[in-house]
Amino acid sequence: MWKKLVRGATITSVGALGAVNLFAGCSSDPAAATPDDAGGAAETGPKVVDSGRVDTGIAIVDSGPTTCYDESKAARLKAFTVRTGQNFCTASQIDAYFAACREKGSTTATCDAATKGADAGVPTACHACLTGNSPSTSLPVVLPSGGNFVTVQWVACGYAVINEPGCGFSTADAAFCVGQSCDGCNRDTDKAGFAECQTTAKASDKCKDSTPKSCVDAFNAARPRIDPICVGPTFKDYYIKVANYFCGPPLASDGGGADASDDGG
Repeated sequence: MWKKLVRGATITSVGALGAVNLFAGCSSDPAAATPDDAGGAAETGPKVVDSGRVDTGIAIVDSGPTTCYDESKAARLKAFTVRTGQNFCTASQIDAYFAACREKGSTTATCDAATKGADAGVPTACHACLTGNSPSTSLPVVLPSGGNFVTVQWVACGYAVINEPGCGFSTADAAFCVGQSCDGCNRDTDKAGFAECQTTAKASDKCKDSTPKSCVDAFNAARPRIDPICVGPTFKDYYIKVANYFCGPPLASDGGGADASDDGG
């Protein structure tokens, strides 16, 4: 269980990401690529918050009251700082975390074996960078979004590329709130109910996205710079790219410096 620490396509509106469905499971279709994953193990570290969740743009037909929306679960992010090039993880450690904790067929036992103890293949500092576990104060690579789903923070990654990390935190904050409000929905058996819950949560005062339009416009204009660093055809590709940018060594294109950081709250 995660403990709570709370307080693709063009983005078509504040906090909205056109055709890429960020609430689906993994897909082998690049056109439907999603950095949101239903597979993997339930982690035992702290439950941090969601920063990449964006609107799918799907029109929802009103079919009556939402049954799985729970406003009492709505929660906002604690303040995180968006940092890149932190050099806490090697490429092999980034791969090892995915294989043990997020790959289909992984279990809590395989995840714990890889991330805990003196012989862990994924050291404490690397695991913290990837997931937000203590002692990290940086926005992590993956954040829980209800059940065993997690979201790769590729939107925050994109904003870091253009040195606007505060925009990414704002989007993440609202997205996490939506995910928590719909935590009781069954995404596999009731996709329509889950989509309806998203729509309800996004319209609520508690989960309203305050990301300025200027952020969205800047993000869209910079997609040729953002996509090579933060976007991939599959969930794993999104994860690998964002993990390397956030938790690996500084990119050469960053001039050897790594801090595109900003206090997110």
